[in-house]
Amino acid sequence: MQAAESIAATGPIGGTDINAAFLPPEGLWITAIGATVGFSDYYDDHGNELSSRGNDTLGGIGVLYSYPGTFYGGQLASTFFTGYERLCFGVDPYKKNCSSGVKDIYSDVLMWSRYFPSAAALSQSKSDIQRPFGTAVLVGLGLTVPTGNYSKDNVINNSANFWGFSPNIALTYTAPSPLPEIFGDAVQLNGRLFYHMYTENKDTQYQTGSVVSLDWAAVMMKGQWQYGLAGLMYAQLGDDRIDGIVHPNNGNRSEVIGLGPIISRDFTMGDRPANITIKGIQSVYGRNVAKSTGVFVRFSTKF
Repeated sequence: MQAAESIAATGPIGGTDINAAFLPPEGLWITAIGATVGFSDYYDDHGNELSSRGNDTLGGIGVLYSYPGTFYGGQLASTFFTGYERLCFGVDPYKKNCSSGVKDIYSDVLMWSRYFPSAAALSQSKSDIQRPFGTAVLVGLGLTVPTGNYSKDNVINNSANFWGFSPNIALTYTAPSPLPEIFGDAVQLNGRLFYHMYTENKDTQYQTGSVVSLDWAAVMMKGQWQYGLAGLMYAQLGDDRIDGIVHPNNGNRSEVIGLGPIISRDFTMGDRPANITIKGIQSVYGRNVAKSTGVFVRFSTKF
């Protein structure tokens, strides 16, 4: 049996949320990520839910280097992420198959971010927590490298076995809160838009069509806390092809919409700034993709 290409789209989908267009101060930052995702159904080409079962457990380490100085008024940074995953999935009445191994490497090869403060930012009292009121913009290029565990004889794989290129742009808008003070003093809206292009899987002659995806978050800021909603959505724009021929399942185009709660806190460890973020994502609509419920934990600190 030939390898399944994937039960979800490949690339940095759902990986960004709060402060999407900001980069941290210059230096080396380390991030540890853990995630557990359960699969309950599979959305077919018409959006119907097929009974299925499975789970995905992932742990990984990422590094971000924020370069010193400025470039055209903004910051530059690069990232690198690798992880280990156990992935299991099966559609009834067929058995569940599993694969464990290293994931494909993902890198933000280069990102540029610039912050444009508003009048509210410039008029803050020095005794207040300094909020980034205004708008931040980020542009970048992501790269997925097929270095993970893969065999064309496996039904489930940890690697996609093809390269992914993901140019992207992000915006973050922060403003004084219009709600009573008990809810917080600021509101922040975030979005990061990716366009994903994939090469052909040389082992199976399968090429996934291009995908556009959006990660977003809308949060309140109260003290060192942020809380609210986060989500993701993606839609496949091009047909999947096998040996140059359109996939028989109407091009096998996939779509998904997911959302859930997010909470984040900034703190210090000794004299080092740190952050922990927890979010849950539940898919509420899909097509040619697994229905999922996941919890994600991210811890970051300056090295």
